[in-house]
Amino acid sequence: MPHSLAVRLIGIGVRHESGFTIDRPKGTGDVVFLHFLTPIRLLSRAGNRREPAGACILYTPPHPQWYAADGASFSHDWFHFSGRAALPLLARYGLPRNTVFHPRETGFVAGELAAIQREIWHREPHWEEAVALRLDLFLLHLGRASRADADSRVTAYQ
Repeated sequence: MPHSLAVRLIGIGVRHESGFTIDRPKGTGDVVFLHFLTPIRLLSRAGNRREPAGACILYTPPHPQWYAADGASFSHDWFHFSGRAALPLLARYGLPRNTVFHPRETGFVAGELAAIQREIWHREPHWEEAVALRLDLFLLHLGRASRADADSRVTAYQ
């Protein structure tokens, strides 16, 4: 049975030294999610800018991908994914594409990516379905955390 989502590459807490640069003028053919744990310079629809820790971006094909250490080393969580459901899910969950966004909370990112990574490594029965389901759930959580108006509907007590 073909799966509607697949994770091709994944990294959690990956650290790169000063001078490290990714420059993909035509993208990769995948959707690429990046969550920066340290400040970064990156190219988005807003131009080439410095962004603080916590910044995220979802690059879609064939959008150019460029990011680099901003004078120091940097760390990030990332993954490449594809499949017929990839772009519709980004739209469904209201996730911005090819532009930087700052979710109000990102504590879930590393744990959910680690669960996806475990499925890929262990390849237990139905692992591809599990990856697709976990990825869908991750994008749902990311969409919720990225909604600008979400905090305004909830009181401190709630």
